[in-house]
Amino acid sequence: MSRVGCVAVVALAVLAGAASGCSASGSSHSATGASSGTAGGVTMPSSIGPPPSAAVPSGTGDTLPTGTAAVTAMSTPLGEVLADGRTGRTFYVFTGDGKDSPTCTGACTRDWTPVTGSQIGIAATVTYRPGEFKLVARPGGGPRQLSVGGHPVYLFAGDRLAGQTSGQGAQGRWFVIGTDGRPVTRTS
Repeated sequence: MSRVGCVAVVALAVLAGAASGCSASGSSHSATGASSGTAGGVTMPSSIGPPPSAAVPSGTGDTLPTGTAAVTAMSTPLGEVLADGRTGRTFYVFTGDGKDSPTCTGACTRDWTPVTGSQIGIAATVTYRPGEFKLVARPGGGPRQLSVGGHPVYLFAGDRLAGQTSGQGAQGRWFVIGTDGRPVTRTS
């Protein structure tokens, strides 16, 4: 399995400190017991217990566990942005949301679909810091929503193909999210 195809599956247990990942060769490993290791490029301290699930490939027809919010990096005219690891559709943030607090509900979700899941799969090509990716509660309950750097994440209904960014700058409040976890506010 190539490093690009390897995904670290980080379950909700990541908030409690468990994770799994990929080595530079693309093989799976876990940080357990008295040794330390890496998970998707993040150093895991020795206090981490066994991972909740094994690392799995992404993107090339391989499947992730049901309920996984899959994250990858995608090259677009706006630069490298975060995207859905299954479809390549671009991730967006809404500047009207609070930190880890989604506000797009009801009719808003017809155009801006929340990215939800019960665990997070992060491609090895995505550099991230511990705690940057998490799942947060949605208003009214239901599946938890992916949040990156405090920004709840959405897909735009107008983007049909991988790498499209047709929602960029919509209403002056919707922006793609760069691989650094920050909104990209330029429109070209």
